[in-house]
Amino acid sequence: MRLQSKFILILLAISIIPLCLEGFVMYESIPDATVQKMVLDSLLLFSFVIITLIVALAIFTAQTISRPMRMLGIIAGEVAKGNFEIEIPEMQSNDEVAELNRSFKEMAIKLKELYRNLDSSNQQLKASNQQLRASNQQLDAGTQQLRASNQQLVAAGIALKEKIRELEVLNKAMIGREMKMAELKKEVEALRKN
Repeated sequence: MRLQSKFILILLAISIIPLCLEGFVMYESIPDATVQKMVLDSLLLFSFVIITLIVALAIFTAQTISRPMRMLGIIAGEVAKGNFEIEIPEMQSNDEVAELNRSFKEMAIKLKELYRNLDSSNQQLKASNQQLRASNQQLDAGTQQLRASNQQLVAAGIALKEKIRELEVLNKAMIGREMKMAELKKEVEALRKN
């Protein structure tokens, strides 16, 4: 039963109260005391039955609204804590509370799916981050090796320049000797000719 129908029933029951009051007004206009007593007894009984029905209907309506709402509140608290495995029971009615229950159940299922996707993405991100760290460490090791090789090359270049200078000095000395030897050879030949 939809909430709107329940409230209409309550309003109808409440609208009967003025009829009871009108009956009490009519009661005073009855001249015979025994008839008046019978009408009063009937009106009191009718009023008691109507008021009892109204209270029972109000309690029933409040229970049909508050019990599922309390249950949804408890379930919402569990979902808010991250417990997506909590079971949300189906409601057999077609009222607004049942519609809210179905919508909440769909939302909880979608939140569970989103949470799983987020967790999966987070795991992939962690794995990618670890791979990047490993690659970064390899790059750092390669960079250090390159620096060491570069330093060795610089040292070898400096040593090579030193050797080239030494060779240039030796080369000049050898050229100077050869020139002196050629001069001496010429002198020796000149002396031999003489």
